[in-house]
Amino acid sequence: HRSIFQLFIGFSQRCVDKFDEGAAHDLWNHTYDTHASNITISSLIWIHRAVDCKKRTKIDYRVFNGTNKRFEDLEGLDDEIQLETFHSRFISDGITDFSNFEGKTIAIKSATGSGKTWFMEKYVADMRRRNMHVLSIVSRRTMASFHADKFQIHCYMDYKQHHCVDEVYQFDSIEKFDFMDYNTMREHDNDYVLLLDEVNSIMWHALNGMKKASKYRLEFIHKLAQIIDSAYCVIASDADIMAHTLKFIRDITTKPIVLHANEYKQILPQIVNIYEDKTDLINEMEREMRTAYNLMKLNMPVTRTFFCCSDRKGRFEQE
Repeated sequence: HRSIFQLFIGFSQRCVDKFDEGAAHDLWNHTYDTHASNITISSLIWIHRAVDCKKRTKIDYRVFNGTNKRFEDLEGLDDEIQLETFHSRFISDGITDFSNFEGKTIAIKSATGSGKTWFMEKYVADMRRRNMHVLSIVSRRTMASFHADKFQIHCYMDYKQHHCVDEVYQFDSIEKFDFMDYNTMREHDNDYVLLLDEVNSIMWHALNGMKKASKYRLEFIHKLAQIIDSAYCVIASDADIMAHTLKFIRDITTKPIVLHANEYKQILPQIVNIYEDKTDLINEMEREMRTAYNLMKLNMPVTRTFFCCSDRKGRFEQE
């Protein structure tokens, strides 16, 4: 009966993280099908236990703990790169003076959650009071959209008339930046500050095997070097800046590099699920997406977050 079916669907939706409307329809249609193998209560209990059983281990992940030897990434740091360390929970407490940034690449190595983006916002606001422009280069399109909103600049994907400063570019699209427009503009205006957020990812992106990057790699790297050398100042930040990343930047540019490394060991307890079977991981991702979809259908807030990554560096090992 239709009313009973709606009651069945309504009851099933109460478990938002497992509800699948299509599967519910199939289950209902076949439960009383005389030509099908009817599902008993015992079968339903068995199915529930099978779906609910996940092969995963919950551990306490602590950023910057004994297994996260981030400063080993700086072994072999070139002597020409000036290293300055500080010990602050937030970068803005450790780096307070911008007066000596001019003409330099300021690299910032600090853990996630220490305010790298907020620090860049603060610096950009200070530079704009001096009528400076802003230019940002990132490795991902999603980061480009984030920077466009965060720093109130154009995104290269949306701004089509011409491309110059006060814009964010994904690395594969920096050929859009027009130095001719910039040089004409400079006759009546000031310089720009360059933001290289997640700089380690940007440099790795320069070496990827994607078709466009492979075809125009030298042109992209040459344009990046020009943009860096023409900037008033460069802010390059990442939690995982490595020595060879800074060496690469030093080799292609003329600006001196100053690395500010935060030694503060930030502890962020977080439950982590370790999956040995890829199928279990995919099933969990599907379950989380279905949960969010069902919550939205019920006009309920979606506050769940599911983050997936590899553990090739062994950061999630227990102490």
